[in-house]
Amino acid sequence: MSQAIVIVLGLCATLILAYMSILLGELTISDFVVFNTYILQVYIPMGFLGTYWRFIRQNWTDIELVLDILTQDESIKEISNPVPANIHSGEIEFRNVSFSYDQKLPKEEQRQILYNVSFKVPAGKSVALVGSTGSGKSTIMRLLYRFYDICEGQILIDGIDIKKMKISELRKHIAIVPQDCVLFNDTILYNIGYGGV
Repeated sequence: MSQAIVIVLGLCATLILAYMSILLGELTISDFVVFNTYILQVYIPMGFLGTYWRFIRQNWTDIELVLDILTQDESIKEISNPVPANIHSGEIEFRNVSFSYDQKLPKEEQRQILYNVSFKVPAGKSVALVGSTGSGKSTIMRLLYRFYDICEGQILIDGIDIKKMKISELRKHIAIVPQDCVLFNDTILYNIGYGGV
């Protein structure tokens, strides 16, 4: 905005000077038109230059933010000697689990998603997690996959704490069926075959 104001004020000032020169007889109307055309040819590229400079500065700021994010080590740490994920029956237990996505903030500023959650899913049984948006249903699955580490409590599969398991082996034993069904505009055989890949 400041750039546009400077350009408009400069243009107005030069046009007023040219007009005064016409009144004094130093310039003709054709000189005024030529003068105005030259001024516009100078100011329009300057306007583009300022716009491009603003884009470059904004993009540079965005790049710095992305580089800061990339330098953060957010990977989940495994223990030095993880136990094999010996999952046989698949009983899942959440024992006094508490979790917040803002674990790096001070305790009073954290927004708690799960607080002291305990439940057990017996082997071979189905359990439905029902709740409003933001109540922590998806978070429970993310914690089970170990995309995040819990703040307090334990998550056990067949009595073994998932923090003690090798992450890649744990994830091999878990599958998610999404609620959104994606079909390709092709044959039924193609769609079924894609699922087997």
